[in-house]
Amino acid sequence: FRSRIGVGRTFFAATMLSAAGLAAIALGHIYAGAVAVVLGRAVIAAVGPAAVAMRNPPERVMHRLATMQSWRDLGAALGPLASGFVIGVWELPSIYWGLAVLLCTGMAIQALPRRSAPADAKPVAVVYRGNSYPPRYPLANPA
Repeated sequence: FRSRIGVGRTFFAATMLSAAGLAAIALGHIYAGAVAVVLGRAVIAAVGPAAVAMRNPPERVMHRLATMQSWRDLGAALGPLASGFVIGVWELPSIYWGLAVLLCTGMAIQALPRRSAPADAKPVAVVYRGNSYPPRYPLANPA
């Protein structure tokens, strides 16, 4: 089975759906916005690991997946703690607008072109704190 839409487009659409849901909540459309956020997050949770796996060489996939899940868990832990402070400082519509802008900004950054390894690149071993780290590919156009 091959997707006609693709993982990247699905991930982008789900993130934009979540951002639109947050904006809808900020405008007072609470139920419609909540449904959009829940649906968007559900798709992101399902497609996110596939997007990470497709964007990294095979030997880096597990490390990248673990990093993604760690940041997700950190957000889940710190989000409720931070919200107590944030709700006391800003009004709810401002918070939801800010979150929508942050999601859109993050997706715009992800859409920027990336430097990638040339097709004939060979893996390079990197020493990290005295241990041999999984190989990575050198960048095609180092800045």
